[in-house]
Amino acid sequence: MPQATERVKMTVGLTLNLGDYQSMRVDVGLERECDSKYMEDEFDNMQKELSEQLEKAVEGFEKKTRKLTKRS
Repeated sequence: MPQATERVKMTVGLTLNLGDYQSMRVDVGLERECDSKYMEDEFDNMQKELSEQLEKAVEGFEKKTRKLTKRS
């Protein structure tokens, strides 16, 4: 008997204030298929992964932004 699967999708984002009335939006997302009975666990796993990826992305953009503002 085939197992029931669900498509699980989650996206998180953050808007960063760059100063001088400028901002930048960073979004990360995942989409997976999982067994229906493990859907809640999959959401928890995705939330953890996305939080880590968002943090890495923000840190990378902040480094680049600092370099750009030093040139000005």
